[in-house]
Amino acid sequence: MLILLAFVASAAEPPPPVVVPGPAAGQVAAAVAERLGVGVEVRENAAGRVQLPLAVRYDAARLAEERARERLDTPERAEKAEIGVGPAGAWRHFLGADPPGTDCWADPRALVLFVHLAADWGAHCRDTLGHDTDRCALMVGDLGYLDDRRPDPLGHRDHYRGDCVDLRLWRTDGSRYEAWWNRPDDRPGFGSAYDAATTRAFVAFAAARPEVTSLLFNDPDAVGATASPGHDDHIHLCLDPARPPG
Repeated sequence: MLILLAFVASAAEPPPPVVVPGPAAGQVAAAVAERLGVGVEVRENAAGRVQLPLAVRYDAARLAEERARERLDTPERAEKAEIGVGPAGAWRHFLGADPPGTDCWADPRALVLFVHLAADWGAHCRDTLGHDTDRCALMVGDLGYLDDRRPDPLGHRDHYRGDCVDLRLWRTDGSRYEAWWNRPDDRPGFGSAYDAATTRAFVAFAAARPEVTSLLFNDPDAVGATASPGHDDHIHLCLDPARPPG
C-alpha cells in the first residue's frame, strides 16, 4: 500500500515543460476562451507542441482521493487514474504507462480543432442525450509526445504527428475508469458498465465532422468507426489540422 501511494504521489509532479513564447499557445487559449468561455494557461514547448490545457491539475492528495474513489488498488490500475479536468469541464485527462507529462502534447492546429470538437459535442450531448456536462466530458488519454520524433519514444504508432487523441469509452455507473465494449471491468465488484448509447452517439457525431480523418474502435454497432486491434477500450480519433472545425 505504501508503494502504491508513493506511485500516486509521484504522478502528481510531472517534469515541468520547457515553455517558450510563441503564437501556438495563444491560438489554443483563444479557442478555449471563444468556445468554452473561460481563460486557461496554455503551455507551449520549444518544438512548437502545445500541452492539453487543464483548468485543474490534481495534487498528490487529490490523486490519492481519486485512487480510493475508483478502487485503483494495484500499480497497474493506479496508472489509469484521472489527473485533471479541462476548462469548463469539457474534458478530463488520465494517466497512462508513459512518464507523466510526456504524452499530452499536440500540434496546436489539431488542438484548436479538438477544442471546437469538445465544445460542439458537449452541447450536442446535453441537448440530444440529456446528460449533464460532467457525463458528456471527453475522457482524454494519450495525445502525442513532446515532439514529432519517429518512432515515437512512447511507442505510440499513430500519435507522432500530434494530431490524434485516445478517448475512453463512456460508462453508466458514474465511474470514470476505463471501460471495454466487449467485457466486464477488471476491478473486483464492478460489472460491465459500458455506456453503449453515449459512446455510439459520440462516434456518429465525430464521424460526421470533416476534420475527423480517422476513428478506430471495435464496437461493431458504433457507426462511423473502423475496427482495429487494440481498440476495445478506447476510441482513437485523428484530426486534419489543415481543415476548419466542424
